[in-house]
Amino acid sequence: MTMANQYELVGDETVAEVEQLLIPRAKALGEAVSHHHDFKLVECRRILKDGKVSDEIIIVDVKCEGVPPNSPFGIEYQERLALKISVTPQHLVEVLAMRKSFPLLMHQNWTPPNSPRSLCLYYESPRSVSRTWTPQSFLRRVQYWLEKSAVGTLHPEDQPVEHLFFTARFAVVLPWNFDENRANTNKHLSVDRVVSHANASLTCTFKWTDNSAQGLIGDVAPVMINLPSIVHGQLMHDPANLGGLANLLSARGIDLHSALTEKLRQLVPDGGLAVTTSSQMTVLILSTPVIREAGGAAEMISYRAFWLKQGLLQLGEAVGCLFRHKGMYYKEQPSGILAPKPKDDWRTITLDGAEVAQELDAKSARKFSGIADSGPNGVLVGAGALGSTMLELWTRSGWGAWTVIDNDHIKPHNLARHPAIRDDIGRAKIDVARSLGERALGGATTIRGIEADACDFNESVVSAMVQAELAVDITTTIEYPREASIRTDLCRHASVFLTPRGNDSVLLMEDSERNTTLRTLEAQYYRAILNYEWGANHLDGNLGKLRSGAGCRDVSMVMPYTRIMAHGAILAEQVQRCGAEPSAAIKVWVQDVSNGVATVHDMPVHQERSYDIGGLAVSIDEGIIEKMAKFRAANLPRETGGIVLGYVDFNIASIVVVDVLPAPIDSVSSEVTFQRGVDSTNEVIAEVARRTANIVGYIGEWHSHPTGAGANPSSLDMKQLLYLTEGMAADGLPVVSIIIGEDNDLTFMMGQGK
Repeated sequence: MTMANQYELVGDETVAEVEQLLIPRAKALGEAVSHHHDFKLVECRRILKDGKVSDEIIIVDVKCEGVPPNSPFGIEYQERLALKISVTPQHLVEVLAMRKSFPLLMHQNWTPPNSPRSLCLYYESPRSVSRTWTPQSFLRRVQYWLEKSAVGTLHPEDQPVEHLFFTARFAVVLPWNFDENRANTNKHLSVDRVVSHANASLTCTFKWTDNSAQGLIGDVAPVMINLPSIVHGQLMHDPANLGGLANLLSARGIDLHSALTEKLRQLVPDGGLAVTTSSQMTVLILSTPVIREAGGAAEMISYRAFWLKQGLLQLGEAVGCLFRHKGMYYKEQPSGILAPKPKDDWRTITLDGAEVAQELDAKSARKFSGIADSGPNGVLVGAGALGSTMLELWTRSGWGAWTVIDNDHIKPHNLARHPAIRDDIGRAKIDVARSLGERALGGATTIRGIEADACDFNESVVSAMVQAELAVDITTTIEYPREASIRTDLCRHASVFLTPRGNDSVLLMEDSERNTTLRTLEAQYYRAILNYEWGANHLDGNLGKLRSGAGCRDVSMVMPYTRIMAHGAILAEQVQRCGAEPSAAIKVWVQDVSNGVATVHDMPVHQERSYDIGGLAVSIDEGIIEKMAKFRAANLPRETGGIVLGYVDFNIASIVVVDVLPAPIDSVSSEVTFQRGVDSTNEVIAEVARRTANIVGYIGEWHSHPTGAGANPSSLDMKQLLYLTEGMAADGLPVVSIIIGEDNDLTFMMGQGK
């Protein structure tokens, strides 16, 4: 014979019939109950507040066919529930279990001790639920909760294990390296800040502090207690006082009094602590490994904190492990002082439960960002607006450990588009970069700084470059990438930049073996500008420039921070993606500012050939050679030729071929000779200079030889080279002559006047 169930009492007055309910949702729900064959109406009640109706309650008996006999989780085939409907439409209908022996399970809302259990039916917010809520779907949801809880499948296997306590109003935030330092006897937790909220709750953030004679105990003193593992699903209510907590822990084999005694005595040195050093409050932090099933491995560490409105030393006195004498607290009884008789007063000290969270470490940041790769040991060359924005994005996502190289400082005008703030004016940009990382994740990611001009390649710069896996150039100049390209001792490089008007952005990525360097990629990028429609105005600076100071070099481009952010986000993600691939890449994003759409252009990458002629390295890539070969094949058996475009850089002793042009329409050619015409050549060269911001220009001539003639220069070719050399001598520049024959056989010649 089973004992009859005992039920909770709720509400202040009875409502005779559903039709007499005043709240529209309550009346609609009552009607749905009357039409549902599994729900039986028991009675209706009201809750009054200040003489007015605040809630109406529909008490029902509900049967669930999916509940097995003798459910191991304590759910019965028929349960009595109270459906509590608030007069406030924004509040969800609350479901209270009326059976006094109803089990404490996962997915229940917090309720005060000795009150009905509240079923947690929804993961979504009340506002989201209300969009599609109907009385009928609500009743089905109630049955679903009961049936799934009865067989232990309401919590999916692929969902993380549940925490042990209900949500609390107070919160404690531990530092990201809490687990790393918790066993370090040279460090202790101290309060970083306490923030009060509008709902009378508060958040207390802790940080690690080195031990010292002063400040060992702060305004809020934490005490950590480690507990044995527990199977998830056994939700607990926060106890009202230390005695309740002691009882809760005693059931799990933990003697709270002994644990407190040990911890409190550890915090007091042999010479004692002055009464004035005591904290104002104490926070007990419980650490519990949580397992999915008995005998399993811990899947998480559940933390719970309890606020005690009593100082740490006073707590020690109440517990009986510290002794107060002449304004001091001691852990040993002072000579001649009688020990107080043991009391249980400590058990009455009230508690407020607090959730415990932990700051993000790099691994957690990557998890929340959906990034599997931990990122490179990297070097960032340039901590300007774009570089610092990208670094902040990488830092927040826990990607990479970075060394930042820059020799500039923050000026007032930088704040228009730099992540720095007003207080950073005058600070070195490398220091600001470190501060951004510290502000974002509290030092969970590594950022070091080298205040130097990277182009000087001093010992610190070279050391960082050699040890790194990836260097990202964001200097917005051509000096560094060209200088880095001629060094073979450095790591893989990428270069990113925005065009002058801020509409477009560019990523150049070397291959992992550095067979194709930034210098080669730069040349191929210029060729793309010259040959694709998107390049027509790509490098225009039509937003203009502003003087940011009195000096002739105090010039800053006009560019809104929105462009920095938009392209910075694209480039930061694409550096991650391209850096994970071994191949080289040239990528250009062209933004339509009228609608914000950025179109990407992936350019082909070609291998470079280099020739040492007269002390200068002449560089040309296979794409240009293929282009000349196509022009040659299209004109056989006659010769053809045209202008060679490129640039000379004496700093790196290089002549870089960027592109070749076809023969002008007024050119004269035969099977043995070629004379290039001049039709429109001045206009074409001017357009080349305009598109490439005056970087690329005329550097010489190329022509083909017919079948069987090879690529060796004829006497006429040598005369032409002499003529070209004399023409370029006025500017002190060298000139190149390229001959292409069968099977892409090449001859390079160079002339340089004095």
